[in-house]
Amino acid sequence: MVEHFGLKVKEDSFLNRDNYAKINKKSSFKIIMPAVEYEDVENRIYSDKWCEEYQQKCLKNFDINMAKFSQLDYNRFQNEIESFLSKHKNFVEVFNINELLNVSGYYIMVFDKYKQLYIGTTNDIGKRIKQHWSKKKQFDRLLFPMNNIDNSKFSIDSFGALDTTRIFVAKSSTLYDLENEYIQSFSREFVLNRVQGGRISALEIIGEPVHKENSDIVLVKIFIVFVVLAWTLVFVFLKMM
Repeated sequence: MVEHFGLKVKEDSFLNRDNYAKINKKSSFKIIMPAVEYEDVENRIYSDKWCEEYQQKCLKNFDINMAKFSQLDYNRFQNEIESFLSKHKNFVEVFNINELLNVSGYYIMVFDKYKQLYIGTTNDIGKRIKQHWSKKKQFDRLLFPMNNIDNSKFSIDSFGALDTTRIFVAKSSTLYDLENEYIQSFSREFVLNRVQGGRISALEIIGEPVHKENSDIVLVKIFIVFVVLAWTLVFVFLKMM
């Protein structure tokens, strides 16, 4: 174990291709996913064939992302961070996340090796960062959307604790309002966030506000709604012919 931002973490807590896309046949979604092959009548367990094919897609996406990272300019990446910090004096660098427990506001996690950063907001920054480091993205959510091999970004929860090299925090009692503005302050190729910041207004479709941390579930639901509506319109049109 090694100490990292005030915590004891495993020495191998890095993003690693060898353990990146371990197969888990159990669906993490509460809905039936389109273009997916299940092996049970409840549609909760993926087939071996689908899992193996999806794993290969995930690994191909892993290689694509790594190739993109290798082409990025570190000096430009660092300059954007410095420019952001000069404009937003409320952000300060922290070195011990235990001091952030029960602290609300915005945080930036920096991954210098990959020239990437992630911006988030929460009412407990210390707890949230610990969650990023302890959780692993579910197998069937590694690609977002599910089959987007070429453009899916790594989930923040795919990285290990030791991949995080710097953390900046802005304490605030008001959450979400400025998150998207902060995200858009950086060039898109340097940002890991998969979706826009703040609350997602499109969630009105299902009748409840949900924070971005649950947005992947919501976006899938929205996609399903539109697919069902589209097929309904096609069916009605065919009956009228």
